[in-house]
Amino acid sequence: MPPTNNINETTRDLCRGLIERHIPDETKMFKPIWDAFWQMLPSHRIESLRELPAWDDGDQCVRALSALGDTSQQAMDALYVIGSVVGAVVTLLNQDPSTLIETADVDGALRHHAGQLGAPEHVRRILETFGTPLLADQLAAADWHGSESPNVPATGLLKIECSELTWNRRSCTATVTKTQTSEEVDELFRQRETEFDLFVDEPESTVCVLGTKLELSALQPRERRFLFLVLQALRRIGVVTHFQIKRDALQDTEASPESIRNAKSALNKKLSGLLSDVMTAQKYESSYAVTRLPYCWVRFDGTPSKLAPDLPA
Repeated sequence: MPPTNNINETTRDLCRGLIERHIPDETKMFKPIWDAFWQMLPSHRIESLRELPAWDDGDQCVRALSALGDTSQQAMDALYVIGSVVGAVVTLLNQDPSTLIETADVDGALRHHAGQLGAPEHVRRILETFGTPLLADQLAAADWHGSESPNVPATGLLKIECSELTWNRRSCTATVTKTQTSEEVDELFRQRETEFDLFVDEPESTVCVLGTKLELSALQPRERRFLFLVLQALRRIGVVTHFQIKRDALQDTEASPESIRNAKSALNKKLSGLLSDVMTAQKYESSYAVTRLPYCWVRFDGTPSKLAPDLPA
């Protein structure tokens, strides 16, 4: 069973991400809809729910949203997403602790709760196509080979990519790439991680931003993929296009400009505002120019990046 100390927060972020991407008109109403959902349950924490929530009647959804003055189909769809995801998480966490969660279990739980709620077909497709992999990643499904499950090579060598620090940190123009042992990385880079504005350490599953460290798991899958695009652009002092963000980070080529801005803003918040200094919107909002900064990116040599295992590094 995965750790549950922040399961409410990660589940909330997952639901917000699905709604933001696929029901964007309800993004601004996410908080009141989320709150209305929890008012119908006997507890305000997923960890405290020891029985399946009594959330199997579509009329309850209508009553919850009536208090908000919004019973539109899109608002209902957002509530179906929240109810199905939370219900699935509770079901999976209530499994026998000795039984490993698998992706099929995640898919089945989402389908079951969407069916109980009477969710329409288009919402079920959102949950099955996009919700299942995100939830399998969040709950560390045993057979899920996502961003937290790299195929670490037997050599144990690490690939280092970093800007060459100078007396004027903002004049960094050269990028150094090398392969070293973990011991060498400990001595030469990890002990100096605060010298870099951005230090991404995939083997340690951490990100150090302006001296503040956070776990890689604190980033949602789309945020990790967005960070991957930024790191690639830092390498070549280039740009990140809106098409790249839609295709590779959001995995939705029909995503709106607002969804792109929201995704950037969400990642920027978790990275202590770093992106505000690094990424500049270009004319016609077709891309972001990426400015060089002192950075270091540590990952396993010879394997895909943990940030975006399905994308070429």
